[in-house]
Amino acid sequence: MARDSTDEFVHTKRHFGSDDPNIFKNGVYPSEYVTGPEILAETCFPPRDKFYSELNEEGISEEDYDHALETWQRYGCKTMRDYHDHYLTLDDFFENFRVMAFREYKLDPTHSWTVPGFAWNCALKISKAELKLITDPETFFYPSKMQFTSLTPSLTVTHHQSPSLTVTHTVTHRHSPSPVVTHRHPPCDSFACVS
Repeated sequence: MARDSTDEFVHTKRHFGSDDPNIFKNGVYPSEYVTGPEILAETCFPPRDKFYSELNEEGISEEDYDHALETWQRYGCKTMRDYHDHYLTLDDFFENFRVMAFREYKLDPTHSWTVPGFAWNCALKISKAELKLITDPETFFYPSKMQFTSLTPSLTVTHHQSPSLTVTHTVTHRHSPSPVVTHRHPPCDSFACVS
């Protein structure tokens, strides 16, 4: 599916020219198959079944697979990393988003770490709200000391952190004086520990 206008493909045209109309077609990428660097090091183009998306519960058409294979061959891809980088080079979506964001909000999304952070900046700009800088440590750390109550009115979940990085999750029933469930995570020795 080629788009009607190629004007918005600034980077694609700069890198690859505009003599190949197929360069402006939507490409396909095996997102669920590429799970790590070992897959990117593979030297063979993956079979069509690796393009199946469990999220969409569908694979790709034979035509889309043939187009992807032709792209692999035409641009001299030797590894999946080459195909990956080529696929990302063709994606002008973020640049178009930047243009729209600057046009609409006079803000550049690359100055925000996340999309929610960018949305927050837009909301602040549109509302013209002025926020005061929090300088009091007690106020700054207040949310970490709060008791978070779930939507169930009879359940309260409290998170405590000890100096050894051991986290205790205590679930207490509002009408019970003692914890109903206590689960203790072991301390993490590195940032790679996920609990």
